[in-house]
Amino acid sequence: MTDIGTGSYTIIAQTAAETMGLDINAVEVRLGNSAYPTSSGSGGQFGAASSTAGVYAACVALQNEIAKRLGIESPRFENGRVVSGDTDLALGMWQTARNLLPKTPSALATLKTRCRSPPSQRILLR
Repeated sequence: MTDIGTGSYTIIAQTAAETMGLDINAVEVRLGNSAYPTSSGSGGQFGAASSTAGVYAACVALQNEIAKRLGIESPRFENGRVVSGDTDLALGMWQTARNLLPKTPSALATLKTRCRSPPSQRILLR
């Protein structure tokens, strides 16, 4: 996906930030590099809908993995922190990711069920 003035960077960053409980300035969006997996390209509403669906799915998968590794149910992701019940786990998002998640990229979100995209059209979290 590329951004030709359609606001892709902004809407993708907003989706990731809101889903993960981060300030939007903590999210870096990288688009338009031929080394990245094939995407749908630019497309206004279609591009926004397809890319944000994948970003949202990847963020939910990340939240589930963090919860699993911390051994907690239904955590909240607020202000860059992981919170469970009334307890703030005092783990910043970046500390949590750095300490609990694999050191190599492994999370893939596909749009196959939402847009019927072929498996080759995936978003790789780097």
